[in-house]
Amino acid sequence: MILSIHGVFLAWTALLLAWNFNASRKGQGTTPWERRWLLPLAVLLFIVLLRDRLFPFEASWLFSPLLAWAFPLLFAGGIAQNISAISSRGIRLTDIPILLHNVGLGLCTGVGAWALTGNPVTPSEASLLYDYSILQVLLGGSRLTYLSTLSWHLPAFCPRQSPTSLTRMAIALTVPAVCAFVVLTLATFKGPSDQIIASFFRDNGSLSSPLRSDLSVGVFTRDPHASPPGNVTAWILPANHDGEGLPHPNRPLVLSLRAPDHWAWQQPESDLATEVFIQGAVRLAATFQPAVLLPFPEPDEEAVNQAGLRLSPDAWHALYRRVRKEVRAVSPQTRIGARLATIGSFATALHRQLAQDPLAVDILGPRLQPAGTLEGFSSIQGGAAWVDSVLFTWKLWREDLPSPPSLWILAGGASHMAFGKSAQGRFVQSCLDRADADLQIEGILLDGWRDVGHTLGLENQPFLDRLPPVIPQGPGNR
Repeated sequence: MILSIHGVFLAWTALLLAWNFNASRKGQGTTPWERRWLLPLAVLLFIVLLRDRLFPFEASWLFSPLLAWAFPLLFAGGIAQNISAISSRGIRLTDIPILLHNVGLGLCTGVGAWALTGNPVTPSEASLLYDYSILQVLLGGSRLTYLSTLSWHLPAFCPRQSPTSLTRMAIALTVPAVCAFVVLTLATFKGPSDQIIASFFRDNGSLSSPLRSDLSVGVFTRDPHASPPGNVTAWILPANHDGEGLPHPNRPLVLSLRAPDHWAWQQPESDLATEVFIQGAVRLAATFQPAVLLPFPEPDEEAVNQAGLRLSPDAWHALYRRVRKEVRAVSPQTRIGARLATIGSFATALHRQLAQDPLAVDILGPRLQPAGTLEGFSSIQGGAAWVDSVLFTWKLWREDLPSPPSLWILAGGASHMAFGKSAQGRFVQSCLDRADADLQIEGILLDGWRDVGHTLGLENQPFLDRLPPVIPQGPGNR
């Protein structure tokens, strides 16, 4: 999983570190400050980035303000190194993309560090964050990569000596070429990023009106001891969790299963992976009697990234039918749900298959998140416009079904590190508004109470006052 999602990024970072070692080695005319503190700082931050990828479900070290500010500091040092090298031996064509690379990514990491310390970012600064998130996807990440990692990079140094052979010359062109790609990407998508961020602020929404009383509302948390607002409890647990040590929820429980932590290192075979999810669903359903259970990650996205499950719509239908039957045997009132992340051709076929008889799921709904990939640029929209387009697609899907499963928004959220905190709030507010206004939508789950294992945390957002307060209920009301 680590290599499949982050392999290109890690390979590029390792290559860049080796390049910087070579550019800073003794005998190349380097000054002591390059070797004594600039290169060690780069090595330290490389270790931080590596740890961030190896433990994707844990809180990122990059959320430490000290480490966050170390990245723009390192890029400032990288720019100083570039200028020093150019001054000592004259400018070369290959220096230009390296210098621009360091300036561009230095700005991105500076805005990111500013945002992480709780400071508001302007729409222009937020568009820089989103521009950077697109770069992360193009440098070998999945569509959801930036939701679980900040994906910060390292600067490139300028070598002080010329290559002495054709082989070294070819190697010497590799890093400047990638740096040029980074610069070109940031420049190309800055305009569309500005439009995407602006689209978040075209719909003010209902910032204070209460939600309708029959709407189920919850906020997903990976910490069962936390108590975010809402009239339902929503947990995300690894499929191999034994349920020990967890509190018994005092509200109706929505339980979503994810891949076990150690699968980030090595994924099992597909058959074994599905058995882990099914057995976990039955075990946890018997213990907690959840109102709603999502036994698998999203079949059209997270199931592939987390568990390597690349199954056909027919195979997914059979799996959901099986888990529904086995869960109902131990928890008769539990409703089985499935969440889809996309609205493309595979998701269309998957929806049609899961919603048909014989019934495989009781609840079927989308994950609402801003358009985070290149297809989003075809319409240049985010915020409320993107929510409306996704829900319109789901309405078309459901019109062809005689008795479709219940409709929930099974996750709604946005990465504040990709769009800024204000745009994140606007987007989630749009999700709440649409759920409140559409009587077909029975429930909405917001994605991310705290930033642990992702960048979706919603704490301190003003719209949280709109959610139903936590009112303890007896077991008879579950």
